[in-house]
Amino acid sequence: MTGARPEPIAALATVVGESETALVRISGPGCHAILAQIFVAGGSSSGGAVPPGPASTKKGAAPSIERGALTLFPGDRPLLPAIVVRYREGHSYTGEESVEILLPGAPIWARALLATLEGIGVGPAGPGEFTRRAFENGRIDLTRAESVAALIAAESATAERAARLTLEGVLADAVRAVADRIHDTIALLEAGLDFADQEVEPPSPHLVRETLAGIESELLTWLLRPDAGGRVGENARCLLWGRTNAGKSSLLNALCAEDRALVSAREGTTTDAVSGRLETPLGAVELLDLPGLKGQHSAIEARADDLARRSVAEEDPILYLFDAGRPSAELAVEWAELPSDLRGRSTRVLQKIDRVSPTARADWSRRWPDALQCSALTGEGLDSVRDRIALLRQSGAFVPSGSSLHFNDRQRRRIEECRATLLTLADDLKTAGRTEPELVVVDLRRAHGSLEEITGEIVTEETLTRIFSRFCVGK
Repeated sequence: MTGARPEPIAALATVVGESETALVRISGPGCHAILAQIFVAGGSSSGGAVPPGPASTKKGAAPSIERGALTLFPGDRPLLPAIVVRYREGHSYTGEESVEILLPGAPIWARALLATLEGIGVGPAGPGEFTRRAFENGRIDLTRAESVAALIAAESATAERAARLTLEGVLADAVRAVADRIHDTIALLEAGLDFADQEVEPPSPHLVRETLAGIESELLTWLLRPDAGGRVGENARCLLWGRTNAGKSSLLNALCAEDRALVSAREGTTTDAVSGRLETPLGAVELLDLPGLKGQHSAIEARADDLARRSVAEEDPILYLFDAGRPSAELAVEWAELPSDLRGRSTRVLQKIDRVSPTARADWSRRWPDALQCSALTGEGLDSVRDRIALLRQSGAFVPSGSSLHFNDRQRRRIEECRATLLTLADDLKTAGRTEPELVVVDLRRAHGSLEEITGEIVTEETLTRIFSRFCVGK
């Protein structure tokens, strides 16, 4: 990895053109001293944490804020009012000594400021150069750096949410957790090699295969997500949940116009998640029919209940179904017992409405005016359910399908490389009988390296150039 350029750089960080204010960002060693050549302070504040100005030597993370004026033109022109925010080295976005200048938004002033800065030794920043410096100075990993561009390009609330989650480190944490499992296996194998004379045994080929199988399975789960490597939100997911025999499977079949799920009067028929595809005017939505909640469990019913609860632990919107024929008091208790966060993203749906009287329907309308009423058997109310799902999609309520993780094409290719290496190694251990720890370690390091390329521990100059060339100038 190359280090950041030593010279300071500057760029307009706000939109090009007329605006109320403009923000010019400067980063690099000596930029505080350079600023002193064109900025006249006329008042300052630092929240009491850090004294303002480059002369201060007190350490602290808080930026200093100064109000004053810029001298951009010779002669008797009036000074240009500005607010300056100074960041110390190690505490800015880039990790370098940095300055942000807020000035009136007339384009002529921003151009004049950038020209003045260039004349006193501040070079123009290239596309994404601030974020690249943040990466090269260890302020962010490569997944977070890429998420900055994704956040700027987001065209929906769903895409914006996915980018923010990556920016917060969710993706990097998941990748590093898997990489750590590979590294632990490498460490055990190398310990057996380094301390062979002390009778330290390396893990058996069988144990290594089991470990690799678990890692490969997780990687496959990532790759099989409908949104993996694609545009966030194209395969939004909505959960159908509720007590057993609430009519979830029949509703799934009716909405998707095909028999996706087994329907039976016997409770607990669904023991695994069943998915179907619903087309809306804004794109497809994956409907996931989850196993119903049940009081007493056999072993398989307990597993089904666990599967359902893990699925709803994600942030997907929920259609929570009730059998409209059950006593209203029971349904009210059932709804009240749900955790508040689940109620907050759930739409109540009274299914099997064909089984109740008009009086009961009217009573439900008074009790739960926001609940949908439908019958998968007769088709009554299904359009309202479809409309609600389409409205959720329009409002950006959907997260990336199946997880908060979303991988771009580059990251997906590295995952595929890692998985292919693990599959080949596991096959060799099983069929070819290759058990030499030295050779196994070589392959594991190759797999580990593929994951390190995702987060940027290993990265080439060509890759960095390709990634950051897609950024806007000033970011």
